[in-house]
Amino acid sequence: MLIAGKKAEDVASAEKMLRQSIQNGDALRKLEAFVKAQGGTGEEVSHPEKLPAASMQIAVPSPQSGYISHIQCDEIGVCSLLLGGGRETKDSVIDLSVGLELKKKVGDYVEKGETLAVLHANDAGKSRAGRREIPACIPVFRDATTETSDDFRRNLKEFQIIHMKHTEIMV
Repeated sequence: MLIAGKKAEDVASAEKMLRQSIQNGDALRKLEAFVKAQGGTGEEVSHPEKLPAASMQIAVPSPQSGYISHIQCDEIGVCSLLLGGGRETKDSVIDLSVGLELKKKVGDYVEKGETLAVLHANDAGKSRAGRREIPACIPVFRDATTETSDDFRRNLKEFQIIHMKHTEIMV
């Protein structure tokens, strides 16, 4: 985003800016400001136990062993909507206690059955819908050819920097 917004010229300078923002506390203060703008107190950032809690936590297992190739963030958002964490219509009420907790990131190796994400839900039917969608949002590839693996490794660092801390900020 820093590169796209012309705040940084390249990946190295973007990474430096992001790390500095995290280390000096600017990123945390900005997150607190976002929470306040949404009606929270800001304390929720440092004390997540003050957030509303869903009645169910459902682990979503990886369907196979392999590497996480990418995460479809827009589809993760749809899963949150299915759980009640977004508006389907302007009159929809948002359930602030529901959502997704991503346990893995791009490039991670996972074993079959290992948890990819945890759904926080209050409705069994909605949780089933969200649970069905998650594996498609976080594709796991078993075996990549050497050429694909080399390409994957070369692009991984840039991808991680650009999407750095996305899932941690969103959770």
